[in-house]
Amino acid sequence: SCYFFCFKQKTAYEIKECDWSSDVCSSDLTEVNASSGGKFSIDGQGANEDNNKKEKQWSFDKILYCAFIFFAPLFFLPFTLSPVGTNKQMFVGIVIFLLLIYVLARLLTKGKIEFPRTFALCAVVILFLAVLVSAIFSQAKAISFLGNSPDSLFWVAMYVLSFILGVVILRDKKVIIMSAVSYILSMGVLAIFSFLQFSGIKILPFDFAQTTNFNTIGTTFAVGFVIAAAFVALLSFLIVRPIENKKLKIGLWTLLAVLALFILQVNLWSMWLALALTFVVISVVVGYANINNKKEFNLKPLFIPFLVVIIALLGLFIQFVVPTFLNVPSELGPTFSATMGITKDSLSGIHALYGTGPGTFAYNYSQFRSVDVNQTQFWGTQFSQGYSAFLTYMSTWGILGILSLLFVLLAFYKTLLMGLMNRARENFGSTLYGIALGAFGTSIFLGIASFVYRGNIVMYLLLFIAAAVGMAALYKMKAPKLWRLSFLDSPIAMLVSSFVVILVISSVLATFNFLSKNYLAQ
Repeated sequence: SCYFFCFKQKTAYEIKECDWSSDVCSSDLTEVNASSGGKFSIDGQGANEDNNKKEKQWSFDKILYCAFIFFAPLFFLPFTLSPVGTNKQMFVGIVIFLLLIYVLARLLTKGKIEFPRTFALCAVVILFLAVLVSAIFSQAKAISFLGNSPDSLFWVAMYVLSFILGVVILRDKKVIIMSAVSYILSMGVLAIFSFLQFSGIKILPFDFAQTTNFNTIGTTFAVGFVIAAAFVALLSFLIVRPIENKKLKIGLWTLLAVLALFILQVNLWSMWLALALTFVVISVVVGYANINNKKEFNLKPLFIPFLVVIIALLGLFIQFVVPTFLNVPSELGPTFSATMGITKDSLSGIHALYGTGPGTFAYNYSQFRSVDVNQTQFWGTQFSQGYSAFLTYMSTWGILGILSLLFVLLAFYKTLLMGLMNRARENFGSTLYGIALGAFGTSIFLGIASFVYRGNIVMYLLLFIAAAVGMAALYKMKAPKLWRLSFLDSPIAMLVSSFVVILVISSVLATFNFLSKNYLAQ
């Protein structure tokens, strides 16, 4: 078979079959609208012009995914014992599963799907399987499978699905830009609310919101890391994408100043370390992009990243005192050496491979903590996480799980970095390039944070979403190649895919049966 077109009065007729051995083509003609220039490519792209226009229109999945990015960090409800954790779990689960069912239904309807060709997709699936093995062998299966800890199988599935759905849904420039706008607006609301809350101005009427440390993220320092990640994203965008609209420019730089002020108020050494390392990487990428920029050579964008690195290093080594007007409560947690000891003792024997199970660090702490703690005022304090997320998950996921996490981070960074390098010459200074660079910076910062700070649900959601947005932006710049899966020509593939969809929907219903009972109990 081959494709070629006959033109008649600005109308194109696609001849679907052609026998090269004869001079006669089949008369199976499909009328399609001709483009204004009358140009059609040999692969039939002109015939798909209407379909492409339809794909660029807003749809349910695009709107819901952008809304999810905005509301996920902010969502809470006053109806349960845990107003933030329990309600955020239900919200994220409902939205992600709705998106999953919608995408699967569209897959069965169209019989095909395409997404960027990156081994990051394989990496996130491997991470899920590794955590699944750990949950299966856990002695606390209810907590390991559907618990609300950041390392439970449920939340790992949410991280993985948010990434996969992102690279599938974010297909056109408009929705990619809107996803970035949703993220920045959400972080702006979070920063303003946190300023008011930590300064003693309570705008919510609920009793649980009258405490100073209440927020919609988790711990106080977790809010700082989330806002610092937004600072990295916005600054990375602004240093490569000049804003022509004066009002928009003033608004974005004002928001950046608000985010920077909050970082100074928190003044946490681990945050300074993550910022310094992140902007060293950003500086290298921007410098390389400027050298290879075919439009103009300009090293001015490097000034601000260098300045941030210097300030972060001063905060890290000098630990300067910043006048503060916020009441930032301190956080308690096991020390590095104590966490290492607990991790070492918990990974004995076969547990070294798959750990003690997701969400079980509190049990490991009770069993393997030092007896010297009993002589202190913290003898009755229970810690659900260790010194850092990395050490905690090494204890609960084991060697397989922690290697899978490192593989995911490596896949994210390699894909985003190579895409930014490859598209620097043609796209440096464009909106999509700025979004991709901001997403790369956010993923770098949150990845480093997992080694120096405890895990948090919102932090990991934003890490995986940032990677998805960055890869989607690179796809629109034609950086990664595509994988195209089609089931139209294979009845067996259609049968298997239908079975998978039924299995997924059944798993979703079973999951929500358990979560709804837990929610009603709360």
